Amino acid sequence: MRSVRWMIFFLLAVALAPAKTDPKTEKQLMAAMDVLKDATIGKDVAAFTRLIDPDITYSHSSGVTMDRAVLLDYVPTMTTVYIKYLETDIRVYGNLAIVKNVTDIRGAGSENNPFLINAMYVWVKSPRGWRLLARQVIG
Repeated sequence: MRSVRWMIFFLLAVALAPAKTDPKTEKQLMAAMDVLKDATIGKDVAAFTRLIDPDITYSHSSGVTMDRAVLLDYVPTMTTVYIKYLETDIRVYGNLAIVKNVTDIRGAGSENNPFLINAMYVWVKSPRGWRLLARQVIG
């Protein structure tokens, strides 16, 4: 019985341990985050189309949640002019990755007013690279 408890403890410890991220994967994910940033600022529907997964869930700090079709229709109306990622933490679990950070995102007319959101981006590895599966933010 004692060995069963230790085995359960060991398995839980392994399962709950933070994922390790190799520098190459971290660099790929930050490059994908930069493409997302540039596509957002540039209102680039083509870049969003390539970057997002067909099953995307994209949530705003207001609570509005968008699927792929709604998000792609929304891209041309975005007013974001500045994005900077702060306090970024990346964890990879096989072909899934979570990028957690504080994002300083500023809209037109508010360029000098930082708007910090806690953001979580979920990425899935596809044959074409990392694709955004989910974005959840809290303002």
